Amino acid sequence: MMILTSIEVGKSEPVVTEPVAGPPTAAEPTKKVVWFVRHGQSTANVVGHGAHTDPTHRDALLTDLGIAQATSLQEVVHTWHPDHIIISPLRRAIQTACYAFSNADTVPWTVNPLCTEKWSECEENKGHRLSVLRQDVTLLELPMFTGNQWSTSHDLECEWWMIANDKSRYK
Repeated sequence: MMILTSIEVGKSEPVVTEPVAGPPTAAEPTKKVVWFVRHGQSTANVVGHGAHTDPTHRDALLTDLGIAQATSLQEVVHTWHPDHIIISPLRRAIQTACYAFSNADTVPWTVNPLCTEKWSECEENKGHRLSVLRQDVTLLELPMFTGNQWSTSHDLECEWWMIANDKSRYK
């Protein structure tokens, strides 16, 4: 099951809503709504804890079910009219965004490693450098990956997956 959660921004304190199953209501023009979408089922999700140490699950991809889950989000996310899409550089997150937001080709996308898993020692959370992602056959099949001008918030030619695990960044 995909989980959608929103946080209203623009008040003195953010208001966290419960996960929802249906489409959101239209945002008022004076406030921003931030929606968080978890990736669809990945190959590592199927294997479970064994994927944590199995190098064949490094930067795990979506399963067929995960692709179906992400594609099913199109019905919901098209009502959001996003101003910006920010995603993790992990391949399962890129796939989920490309399937779910396949009609958001005029919206800026930013790849940000701070939006990734916090357990970088697990194989499924060890990503790939941007130069490797740009040659990934699975990602190259996605029109939103190849046709979109993505920006990055960090240097993705380093071991960016270690950034999220760096506790000194959160002080």
